[in-house]
Amino acid sequence: MKIKNEIDIFTPDGKTKEEKVIANEMKKFLSKRLAFYRKRSEFTQERFSEEVDISANFYARLENARNFPSSDVLGTICKSLDVSAYDLLQSSEESEPLSSSEAFEILSSKSEYQLDTLMKILLYYRSFFCKEDMPSDTPEGVSANESN
Repeated sequence: MKIKNEIDIFTPDGKTKEEKVIANEMKKFLSKRLAFYRKRSEFTQERFSEEVDISANFYARLENARNFPSSDVLGTICKSLDVSAYDLLQSSEESEPLSSSEAFEILSSKSEYQLDTLMKILLYYRSFFCKEDMPSDTPEGVSANESN
């Protein structure tokens, strides 16, 4: 029985269920950001798909969180929207924030597994974007530039 539980954490394509959840959350986040920046640039989905030389169907799948673009397509999208990949993939004040009651409602509907996975995602991103929380490799009182 224990073997079944260990095997059960994988999906048919070999990814863990946690990896699938993270990938889906990333697709959802990117889809909202793509729509935001596309609309800000006053493109329709069809016109924008022509601009980045992809099918309208594929672009619609990006905005509907069904697909994730390759790095080449992502680069073309960023260039066409005049936005950096960092801005497109990183949350900012330009995205539509949730109210605390909306956030609480969403979180309260999630399972313990989903909340645990969300915490792992947040901690993962925190390690990249919150460098001030990371321990310094330089002696106290000496900046990295002065130590070289």
